[in-house]
Amino acid sequence: MSMGGRDDRKEQALTFRVLYDASFDRVWRLLLRLGVREADREDLTQDVFVIAATRWSEFDGGSEWAWLSAIAVRVAANYRRRPRQQKESVEEVVGADVIDHRPGVHEALAAREARATLMRALSTLSDEQRETVVLHDLEGHAAPEISKMLAVPLNTVYSRLRLGRQALARFVEGEDRKRGTP
Repeated sequence: MSMGGRDDRKEQALTFRVLYDASFDRVWRLLLRLGVREADREDLTQDVFVIAATRWSEFDGGSEWAWLSAIAVRVAANYRRRPRQQKESVEEVVGADVIDHRPGVHEALAAREARATLMRALSTLSDEQRETVVLHDLEGHAAPEISKMLAVPLNTVYSRLRLGRQALARFVEGEDRKRGTP
């Protein structure tokens, strides 16, 4: 084996380590938004990176985040299919502060309530709608990119996005009515 082979492997390992360090928190948040329970999120985040590491040689360039997101979506989907899997309670989601900006008490309560409402709203969507809305509206992926990630036609992505947004709007309207907000 030539010295160049070892150098290439070293460079790939270093590049993957940079990707891991830069993306760990984003993968963690994506799994949260895709409905992975707090107790299981660390293991599944590691699973995403184990899969990515084993398939690193298959990565053809392009958006590393889109590639990792696609892996995370599949890991979360497999997780949700487990028969013993229970839905995460709202209390677990609310307590799962991923980013702490240390706002004042009122801002923290408002943010916590908004996060809880978002997680409850997302939990009402079908898995397909939830994945699409999270990837597009929360993670910022373009619809054509999501189409490739989920291996579905582009029009299906747009349809899931539209239906998911409509369901979220209905949920928020219902929450507003409960609170008496116009």
